[in-house]
Amino acid sequence: MRKLDWAHGALRIAPGGRVLDVGGGWGAFLVYGAERGLDITSLTLSGESEQYMRSRLKETGLSGRVVLKHFFDFTSQDRFHGIVNMGATEHLPNYRRSFSKYRELLLPGGILYVDCLAAARKFRLSSFLTKHVYPGGQSPMVLPAYLRAAAREGFTVLDVRNDRGDYAETCRRWVSRLREREEEIVDQWGVESFRFFNAWLGASAVSFDSGLLQAYRLVLRAP
Repeated sequence: MRKLDWAHGALRIAPGGRVLDVGGGWGAFLVYGAERGLDITSLTLSGESEQYMRSRLKETGLSGRVVLKHFFDFTSQDRFHGIVNMGATEHLPNYRRSFSKYRELLLPGGILYVDCLAAARKFRLSSFLTKHVYPGGQSPMVLPAYLRAAAREGFTVLDVRNDRGDYAETCRRWVSRLREREEEIVDQWGVESFRFFNAWLGASAVSFDSGLLQAYRLVLRAP
C-alpha cells in the first residue's frame, strides 16, 4: 500500500485525471487509482490478467478500462496526464522506443512513474533465473542507458530512488519465514518447490545486499 501511495503521490494528478497503467498484472493500481477517482486504463498481455482485472472492477463497482494489448501497439485518442509502469520496464528493453511511446501517449508535462529491477548490464541474468524464474526473456533496466533515452526524448528527471536495501531485507525475511515452514511446504507442494524458493529468495537477498541488483523508482516529466 505504501508503494501505491508513493506512486499516486508522484503522479500529482487530481481526481478525473487520465492514467495509463502499463502491465496491470492483478489490478493493484487499477483498483487503487479508481478508488481515488482516477480514470485508469490498464494494459496487459495476459488473458488471465485481463479477466481477473475485469472481475475486480465488477466486484468493486469501480469504473476503469482493461485492454489486452502490447504497450507499443496501444493507441489512444485521448492522451494521458500520467503513466504508471510497475515492473514492466524489464520487458521493454528498447528504451528509446519506450520513451518515444511515452511521449506520444502523455500530455505535455505529463508524469511518468516507473519502478523496476536494475543491473549494470542488459541481458545478464543467471541461467537459474532464465530457466526457472523469468523464462520470458526479461532484462534488468540499466539506469545510465535509460536516462540517456529519456533525455533524448526531452523528459526531465524529477526523482530517482534506490530501494535495494529494502528489497534485500524483504527477501531475507521471506527466506526466514520459508524455512520456519519447511515441513509444511514440503508436505503440501514438494521438496522441489521448497528448494526453488529457498535458492531464489536467498540469492536475491545477497544480490540486492551486494549491489549486484538494484530496485529503482523513477519519476519523470514529459516535455
